[in-house]
Amino acid sequence: MPDRMNELIRYIFVYHRHLLTPYESAAADSFLAQAKARSASRFGHSAETMLQVAEEMKTLASKDPVVKTLLDRGPDEFYSSVSLRLLRDHRGEIKLNLCPRCLALCKTPRAKQRPKCYYNSRSKGH
Repeated sequence: MPDRMNELIRYIFVYHRHLLTPYESAAADSFLAQAKARSASRFGHSAETMLQVAEEMKTLASKDPVVKTLLDRGPDEFYSSVSLRLLRDHRGEIKLNLCPRCLALCKTPRAKQRPKCYYNSRSKGH
C-alpha cells in the first residue's frame, strides 16, 4: 500500500473513529489488540499473555457474524475499505488538513507545520 494511502488511513482511524459503525469499531479494536500483542515483546511484556488477550478479543468479536466477516477480510482490506466508505459517506464531516503548498496530508487536523515541505502556516515569511 502506498505511503500516502497509509497516512490517510491512519488519519481517518485516529481522528474520525467516531464515524465507525459498532461492527467496524469492534473489528478495529480486535485488529488493534492483535497488533499490540505482536509488538508487546519489544516493550518487555509477555508476548504470550498479550497474544492470548488479543485472541480472546477476536473470539468475542467474531461471535457476531457481521464482525466476523469484517475480521475475515484481514486488516489491510478492512482498513482500506472502511476508510473509503467513511470518505464516501461522511464527506462533509471529514476535514483533511492538507498543506496549501505541497498538498501533503498533515499529521493532525490542527497541525500548522507541514510534514513534507516544512511550510509553516503560522509564520508570515514562508
